[in-house]
Amino acid sequence: MKRIHLLRTTLGADAVAGLAAAAAAEGLRLGWLDLSAGTPASGPAPDSDLTSHPAGTAGALASLESVAAAGALRAVSFAGGCVVTVKRVTGPPVLRDLLREHFLGCAAVLVRVPPGDAPAPVDGVDGLPRLDPAVPPEEGWRVVRPEGGSLHLATADLVVRLRRPRPWSSP
Repeated sequence: MKRIHLLRTTLGADAVAGLAAAAAAEGLRLGWLDLSAGTPASGPAPDSDLTSHPAGTAGALASLESVAAAGALRAVSFAGGCVVTVKRVTGPPVLRDLLREHFLGCAAVLVRVPPGDAPAPVDGVDGLPRLDPAVPPEEGWRVVRPEGGSLHLATADLVVRLRRPRPWSSP
C-alpha cells in the first residue's frame, strides 16, 4: 500500500473546504476521515433498516457531503458504531483498515478527531501531525509535528508538500 500522509485536525469540513478545493484543482486526491462523532457500539448492530441507524449518522452524512462537494475524493465518517457509507463494524475501527478500504489512491487524509483532550477513537491517531488554521486564518495553515515544532504554510505550499514522500521534513 502506497504511503498516505495523515493530518489530525479538530476543524470541521467547512473549515478545510478551501484546502480540499485547492488540492483537487492541482490534481491531488485528498480524503476526509471524520472520527469526531465516533462512540463505541453499544450492543449488537441494528438491523439494516434505514430508520434504525444511530443518531450520529445523519449529522455525519451532512459533513461528508459538504467536504466531498468541496473536492475531497473520498469522505468517510465513523459515527455511532458504524462507518458512514453504512458499513457495520463490530468493534473499534482500525486506522490501517479504514485507510486501505476507503482511501486507496489518496495522497493525504485529514483525520478529524473530537476537540479537546479526549483520546481519538482509533489507536494511532493521537501521534499524527496536527493541522490547525494559521492565525490569522487567511495566512494558511499550521502543521504541528508530533515530536514538536510546527510549520506555517500557505494553502498552495501545503498542497505542494503533500506531493512529497516526507512532507514535514525540511525542503
